[in-house]
Amino acid sequence: MLLWLTGLPDPAAVSAAEHPSAVSQAAAKQPLYIAIIIDDVGNNLARGQRAVNLPAQVTYAVLPYTRFGAELAELAHARGREVMLHLPMENTRDMSIGPGGLTESLSKSDFRQALQQALNAIPHIKGVNNHMGSYLTQQTRQMGWVMEVLKDQGYYFIDSRTTPRTVAHQMAAIEGLEASSRDVFLDNEQDFYHIDQAFNELLDKARKDGTAIAIGHPYRETLEYLELVLPLLAHQNIRVVPVSVLLEQEWVKRIQFAQQDSAGIHPAQKKQIPAEPSATGKASASAKARATGVSPLLPASSAQ
Repeated sequence: MLLWLTGLPDPAAVSAAEHPSAVSQAAAKQPLYIAIIIDDVGNNLARGQRAVNLPAQVTYAVLPYTRFGAELAELAHARGREVMLHLPMENTRDMSIGPGGLTESLSKSDFRQALQQALNAIPHIKGVNNHMGSYLTQQTRQMGWVMEVLKDQGYYFIDSRTTPRTVAHQMAAIEGLEASSRDVFLDNEQDFYHIDQAFNELLDKARKDGTAIAIGHPYRETLEYLELVLPLLAHQNIRVVPVSVLLEQEWVKRIQFAQQDSAGIHPAQKKQIPAEPSATGKASASAKARATGVSPLLPASSAQ
């Protein structure tokens, strides 16, 4: 059964009282900011169009040289959505990365040329994230080349974190490039329960740091879930923003941390590389979801 046919109430009528949960932020002084990136856009027109029609400021990472990539980037831009380049990079499993991908074996000139051609292949891009890349993002020299080009042309970089050994964010910082990294993959497992669990982990991260970034894909299950949940977020004081806006919020947080440090005030914990959850005395929203099988964002009848 499609999730939006399960009797979910009108989002305009949803209140925090109707959805008591740890993720409710209706009374919070400051909103939470999350960015949702839909990767792998370009191979399937129908799913790409459905993704672009999601009811929020989702960001779309488009693969270069795909049949529908440029067309879907134009559509997303026309709808006021942010577009990124989903840049293919060499992985550790010898999986095909498609045409124009970046590999360690390329000379510096060939590497930079391939990168520039990929940047030119997709219109309206504001930034880049890596497609695969579990090998290349470990390479300091090549990631330095990437960041040099992106910095020169005013793009940002989001590390998809396909390996815990990535140096991409580190090299972006050295180059002075606006950058961040993925906190949660929404759909490593493509069913309601696991997507819901990942989404609540995203909100847990946003509550802790003020911002968080998720990456999903234009799978049917992911799109159905987001179509159901996104209209509810405004009533939880959670804002879905383009990646560029979230990066601005992270910059503001860094300034606030610096001011608090200089004043001798202990700041909130800064954004860190995602790690395995630690045991705490108070169960998180995602922990409650795992225990009950029901998202705290949704009525119980929606999780069937």
